[in-house]
Order: sequence, then C-alpha cells, then structure tokens
Amino acid sequence: MPALWLNKIGLAEAYCSYGLFSRGEKAIDYDQYYSGGLLKVAESDQRKTLTPYEFEKEFEDIDMVVYQRQSNNSSLTHLRAMKKLGKRVYVEHDDLICGDTGLPSVNKIYADPKRRELLETICRESDGVIVSTEYLAQFFSRLNDNIQVCPNSIDPDLWQWQGVMSPNLSVGFAGSSSHVRDFKHVPTWSISKRWPMMFIGMTVSSTPETDIIPWVRLKDYPKCLSGAFTIGLAPLKRNDFNASRSVLKWLEYSMAGIATISEDFGPYDIIRNGIDGFRVNGEWIEAIECMVSNPELSESLVLSAQERILRDFTIQSGVLKWQEVFSGAGVSV
Repeated sequence: MPALWLNKIGLAEAYCSYGLFSRGEKAIDYDQYYSGGLLKVAESDQRKTLTPYEFEKEFEDIDMVVYQRQSNNSSLTHLRAMKKLGKRVYVEHDDLICGDTGLPSVNKIYADPKRRELLETICRESDGVIVSTEYLAQFFSRLNDNIQVCPNSIDPDLWQWQGVMSPNLSVGFAGSSSHVRDFKHVPTWSISKRWPMMFIGMTVSSTPETDIIPWVRLKDYPKCLSGAFTIGLAPLKRNDFNASRSVLKWLEYSMAGIATISEDFGPYDIIRNGIDGFRVNGEWIEAIECMVSNPELSESLVLSAQERILRDFTIQSGVLKWQEVFSGAGVSV
C-alpha cells in the first residue's frame, strides 16, 4: 500500500518484488498482489544466476531497499550486497519478535532461535527499522538506533459500506486463529445464545451456535466484512505481543460499518470510549446490551469513528510519513 501511494502521489518511484534478483514491478494497483504476479516473479528468481555486474545493473537506480520481516540467510546476503553497492537498507516490522511465554504459539517463526537470531541480525545491520506502533519502536530500539514509526492506515476506496446500519443486530469477529487465546475470557457461548453471532476466518469451538465464514481473498475482504455484522468484538489477551499490535481491527470494523467493542488494553487505548467505540474490562455482554437498548448508538459510534479515520488514518496522509523516512535516509523523492 505505501509503495502504491508513493507512486500515485508522485513522492517516489517505488517497486515491489518477492524475489532477490529482480528489482520487481512498479506498484501501479492492488491487483499486482491479489493476482499473485509477484510470487511468480519470485519463483522465476529462484532459477536465476546473475553475475556481479548483472546484479549491480539490475539495481543501479534503486536508492533504498525495504525488507518486510525477513529472517533467512538469503535476505541477509541480499541486504549486505545492497549495502556494498551503497544502497540504504531498512527492515519493516508489524509484530513483536519475542516476549512472553505465550508468544511462540502466536507466531511460530519466533520460536526458532536460529530464525530469530537472523531476524535480529538483519535489524542490527539495517540503516533503520520501520515499525507500525510506538510500543514496537521501544522494543526495536535495542537492535537499532534509527527507528521510524509509520502507523497502519486505511485506503477508504477499498471499503464499500453504504452508510446504512442493518436493522438486525448481530455480533461478530474477523481475524485469524492467532486470536483464539484472546477469546478465552470472552463469554462467546452466552453471547451466541442471546444474539446472532458470526466469525470470519476464525472459529471458537466452545461456541456452536455461530455462523462461520471462511477466509476470503484479500481483494474480497473489505466487501465481505462490510455490513457483515453490527457489533465487532476485538478482545486481546494482556501480554507483550498484543500490547505491540496496531489498531487495525478498529479501523477495518469502522470502515465496514461495524461498531467496535474492544479490550481496554494496548492499541485500543486510542478509541474514545462511548464516542467512536467501546472499551471494556470484561463487560462484553453489558456493552452489547447497551447498544441493543439504544438502536441509534451503533450508528453513532461508526459515524464518529469514520470521521476520525478519514481525518487521521488514511494511507493518503500516512504515506507522507514514509516520504519522511526516505528523505531522512538521504534518498531523493
């Protein structure tokens, strides 16, 4: 998304690739990623053998390379080659790479000491680290002195909510199985007995009376989520990993016309309680009941949230922060 908008606004000429021997394709539209075209480039890359001269020519007019959460020897070798050619190299992270004892079950990549060591080495050897939250900035500052925060954002054009709340109240959640632990303290069984409940992507085995929608393609996700339910839950187990998360769930729910009830913890501190969402400390059912007894409340929360998101959390403004990173790195934009 940042690469696409750097090009759209004319702030830089940005290319994207999953391969190590190709500069990639100029980011023109989202279909490049949805179609898997870049993955095909990566597959062909695996069969390439470039001479040092060919390698240098392939990247000769590239000033800066950003690696997204890399933790393998090939990426480290590539990074070192880029630095040798005089390029500025940054690594981007949206997750905590270690923390409490429950972390390996959230992302098993960090449970492998060798992979984690490689990941940390890449951070140390980079010219800087780009993260999405201040919490992550504090963590990664032990690995690199140059930390840049580029918050997650929304492209409003991807969201198709028509501005009309469904008259039939329902409760739901959209997210991956990494959130199963977060639901341990949420009374989903009681909720599903009282109100229609839906899960997109994840299932909770102790809640049989729910509708389940399997994961859809990324391209179709905004349409699938828009208006799917009235109230969106955003629970979080209180640990270091979750404290480092961004507020993306609230951004997506709100743009999909869904009122948010979140954990009163970590990233959700940004939600103004009772104004653009609810934050709770276990009062999940009480918060839902409050919305049920005030039919206009859900719509009011969504509209307030959308007004704020369109002002402060769009990619059109967020990409300016990426421009600052490039400018600070001495890259012409």
